[in-house]
Amino acid sequence: MNFLSRLNRSIQLPTGDGSFDSDTIDLCTIESPYPPSDKVGKALHNFDISSLNHFPNKNINDLKYLIAHRFGLVEKNVFVYHGCDDLLSLCFKAFFDSDDVVAFADITSEFYPRCCKLNNVSYKTIAVNQEMKILLEDYVGLDCRGILICNPNEPTGRALNKLELVDLVQKCPDQLIIVDERYAEFSNCSVASFVAEYDNLLVLRSLDNAYSMAGVRFGYVLGNKALIDGIKNLRHNIRDCSIDSITQTLAYASLEDSKYLALTVDKIITTRENFADALREIGFDVLPSNANFVFCKTDKMLASEIDFQLREMHIAVKQFKIKKIADYLRITIGTPEQMTKLIKALKVILK
Repeated sequence: MNFLSRLNRSIQLPTGDGSFDSDTIDLCTIESPYPPSDKVGKALHNFDISSLNHFPNKNINDLKYLIAHRFGLVEKNVFVYHGCDDLLSLCFKAFFDSDDVVAFADITSEFYPRCCKLNNVSYKTIAVNQEMKILLEDYVGLDCRGILICNPNEPTGRALNKLELVDLVQKCPDQLIIVDERYAEFSNCSVASFVAEYDNLLVLRSLDNAYSMAGVRFGYVLGNKALIDGIKNLRHNIRDCSIDSITQTLAYASLEDSKYLALTVDKIITTRENFADALREIGFDVLPSNANFVFCKTDKMLASEIDFQLREMHIAVKQFKIKKIADYLRITIGTPEQMTKLIKALKVILK
């Protein structure tokens, strides 16, 4: 007997890129090459395990306040949950029905089509231009219920101006605009501070990248009170708080250390720009990036062949099967030493 639902039988597991052995430099997965703040380690060391007999909702307002204060908001504008992918799926359940349509770019996060499928929501894709830019004017007047924008976009790294995004929100009052800002700390493009002013804007963020906290899977969504209450209404019928006590404690410690965040982001941006220059020197076209990765291509060799040879040399990058971007590689920014090793390997491959 097959007990899987019709939906479960209709989808396939994502193929992914596999796991890498400890000898491989992983510049395929998008995450930070640096450890979290020391304050996170201290918080974990000092955590009171005797509190684990209680449900994890006692200190959640302190965490919400810390997040809200950063963007000039209040706790009513914040809902905390797991990483951005789980948050997005939750938002789909809260705001979209099976006869709704969500629009997003044809070149963007690979999770978006899967999220639509998992939540039985239809979608339409809007083409990026030849420079891999999202053109917001193409989203005005669409026959859809929601618009999903990744900013900065993945895999391209390109960012949209925040005032242009606010203009889209104003021009599309009948669409829910969801802005995925999981890489926004590496740019100045966030619209998070605007959410209280509009009833059709949600912003998703996480601690995965800039905060070096991918291992805890902590994220949050920002919006006006009505939208946040809509998410709460759905989620609280299952459990008041889905974030465990340990994760809350570590997230608070990480968010509190703004100095470490600034230092880490600055290091990654500096490495990114130096690496992009080095790529151009050996014949790569590199798109301007506002994230912790770069998107590049060369006419010297197929991207698939470069990817294969790099993996033979124990270096993993991301190569795409989608025809429109099959010539491109997405390379996560690691430490300066890792990026130097990659440049040396590319020189050997392309010689």
